Amino acid sequence: MAKETDSVVFKAKLEKFYPESGWHYIPVSKKIADRFKLPANNRRVVCTINDRVTFHCALMPNLGNFFVMVNKKIRNELGLEVGDQLKVKLSKDNSKYGMPISKEFVEVLRQDKAGSKMFHKLTPGKQRSLIYMVGKIKDIDRRIFAALTILKHLQENEGKIDYPKLMDELKRPIEI
Repeated sequence: MAKETDSVVFKAKLEKFYPESGWHYIPVSKKIADRFKLPANNRRVVCTINDRVTFHCALMPNLGNFFVMVNKKIRNELGLEVGDQLKVKLSKDNSKYGMPISKEFVEVLRQDKAGSKMFHKLTPGKQRSLIYMVGKIKDIDRRIFAALTILKHLQENEGKIDYPKLMDELKRPIEI
């Protein structure tokens, strides 16, 4: 039986699913993944590559083993190519949502009880998608607007997300 661990460091090569694919990943053996004793419904980890870039992600299953996706932004930041040898550190993700949440979104959730209740009824994956939408915005006023808009959208749509409609709502100018 594998011993539970909070983090593990290993070497791996950056791989690609097939030549035409844009999907790059780090293979993770079942032996390494099993050390975290993560439930099948929550395989969230924090990955650090080459001691330089850290990001929240999931251990994705693949033919008895696992992998971590590496997006283009991270590959570009580190100058990575397929076949590059990587130093990988995986740590158990103990965050509430499986990724960082902006302080603006936290505050809007705190102040809007009805919106917060609907947000927390969403699946963890949908919660992360909405948190990501807000978190990627650089302007603080726009982040607050986005958080408010998302909670209003959930309330107006009975807790459901109509993504095309939400995207249109998020593009509106901020009203003062």
